[in-house]
Amino acid sequence: MASEQHESIPPTQNNFRIYISDHLIPKFIGEDGETIFYKVTMPSIQELKKTEVNDNLQKTLDAVKDKRIYIQKRFTIKRIDVGHMAYWNDTNELGALNVTLNEIIKKNLTKECHQICEKNEFDVERELYENKREIYEKEKKSERNFNYKIGMDEEWEIDQFIGNDDKIINEFKKKIEEELNVENVSVKILKWNHEMLEMYRVIDYGLHVGHWEKYFLFEVSFLGGEKSDILKVEKMIVDFVYINTLDNDDAKEKICKANDLMLKILDSRRATIMLQPIEDGIQ
Repeated sequence: MASEQHESIPPTQNNFRIYISDHLIPKFIGEDGETIFYKVTMPSIQELKKTEVNDNLQKTLDAVKDKRIYIQKRFTIKRIDVGHMAYWNDTNELGALNVTLNEIIKKNLTKECHQICEKNEFDVERELYENKREIYEKEKKSERNFNYKIGMDEEWEIDQFIGNDDKIINEFKKKIEEELNVENVSVKILKWNHEMLEMYRVIDYGLHVGHWEKYFLFEVSFLGGEKSDILKVEKMIVDFVYINTLDNDDAKEKICKANDLMLKILDSRRATIMLQPIEDGIQ
């Protein structure tokens, strides 16, 4: 009989102003109302069960704890002049206990709004950070293209710097990648001629005394690194040529001499990057 009376009485509708942006309402409610159910309704009911009430309300609260009274809330969110309004109905069976539950619901609505807004601000800041980081990484990993003209003895051939199945040149590329901490290393070795229009840096220290019979062009490119890496790559090419053209002892001696010369060049600050067109034929 009491149940029939409760069903016949229209439930009281509650409203509470919340402050949240329009585009965050879908996140606030969640798919099929899941977010507002798990973040507002369920926590509010659980908190109500732990609330101390007077003797008049204790029987009703016990009925909630024993699941003899089922609480269900459906929220409607509407845009108003300032902010939004949340609407929901009382549960008739709760009687005066609705007042306590509604205060808890208001608190949890406010709490969830704040969390959604803070998370959104964090997401926006993170997105801005990621965009800036992506731009920085692109700038940091800009492509470097270095060309080197180097004299070779007549009997030297490109194949001896490539190796079977590109083994020798691949090891050289890996060395550049690891020592300079760069990516996508490419090394091409070409026979130089006067028709080439690339800009180049001449390697002419410590390798040979006298007139060269022919010249090769090393084209080296990679992502990342610094402009100053042009000098490091130059030294690596010198070592690479020695190792693959001389026996071990001679190579070590030549490399040591080249190292000393390079250090002198760097110390005296005369290691200026000199680029010139190949077409002028100047070494």
